Amino acid sequence: MTEEIQEVSMEQALTEIIDGMLPATENDKNFANSLLNGQYGLRKRGYLTPNQYNAAVKMYDRLQSPPTPDDKTADLGKVYAFMMGARRFLKYPKINLLLNDDTEHPVPLKLYISGARSKYPDTINLVANQNDWYGRVFQDGTWHHPRRINESVMVKIKDLMAKLAEDPATVAVEHGRLTGNCCFCNRKLTDKDHSVKVGFGPVCADHWGLKDFWKMAAKDDRAPAAAHVAHMIKTGKKLNTQNEETADRKRRLKVKRNV
Repeated sequence: MTEEIQEVSMEQALTEIIDGMLPATENDKNFANSLLNGQYGLRKRGYLTPNQYNAAVKMYDRLQSPPTPDDKTADLGKVYAFMMGARRFLKYPKINLLLNDDTEHPVPLKLYISGARSKYPDTINLVANQNDWYGRVFQDGTWHHPRRINESVMVKIKDLMAKLAEDPATVAVEHGRLTGNCCFCNRKLTDKDHSVKVGFGPVCADHWGLKDFWKMAAKDDRAPAAAHVAHMIKTGKKLNTQNEETADRKRRLKVKRNV
């Protein structure tokens, strides 16, 4: 239970939202009304389920700390292009990252693009620890975030956004290698010869336009260069591996002749 909800009853908190005493949208008001007056609401049953209660607390906290548009991160044009490209295959493309490098006590940060029906469509939303909303970032880097975020977390988010803006593919590859999880689907990478080395799996590679790179890395015994992935995203071109394959065939023929 949050400090704000402790100071007022749940019924009063929901009433404040419904009556417009807080900067609530129509969706917020309708949801609050269903929690208070609906068939399975507080006044009908005398209680809220744990899920209902948590949703009410989360909404009340958000409305008590409205976003401020005064902060800026880096320009996220490349990130938008990266994520919007994945929308051809995924309804809600997501990128899962970490706010720290401590794999023993990780602080996850998920980025996802809001839908067409959202009040702010096609903006990147930031969610930490599964359900802590850290605001939305527009393509030009304008960051609407709750005022409750402390300064150290803001610095970490800005640093991460700067790295992501500079080279989203490299960040994706490094995350997979660090955590052993794909940053796109967040699943454990199990193929040590391919997916673990590359940093993501073949299905996500296909969805995110990185299939050619994944195939190339799967054939190569060396660790793949993340810069190659960045090149594919920046240029929109496929990597030309023909010369490498030709050289490899020549090497094999030379070995056979010497045997």
